[in-house]
Amino acid sequence: MVKAVGSFKYRIKVGKGGRVTIPKAIRDNLGIREGDELVIGIEDSKIVIEKMDFDINEFDEIIRRHLETIRSYLRIKPRLGDLSGLSLEDEFEEDLHNNR
Repeated sequence: MVKAVGSFKYRIKVGKGGRVTIPKAIRDNLGIREGDELVIGIEDSKIVIEKMDFDINEFDEIIRRHLETIRSYLRIKPRLGDLSGLSLEDEFEEDLHNNR
């Protein structure tokens, strides 16, 4: 992962359809190229955009490997408390850490 050098703040406008343009200096600094996939989210009332640090195809393969487990959760009609000890994050944790 590329580490940012310096600190940048730019004022930008939101365009039609909510589109924004990442300033060239920021794209260059972080090595963001056309076609790269980014992750956008909210943290502490701030918009955060990050370069993906994994290949989406690898993630799709992890999902495919665990699809039957996920489907098994959907086939049962749980009673209150039955799923309290289950975590999909735990289900995928080992794969996600192995693929970094």
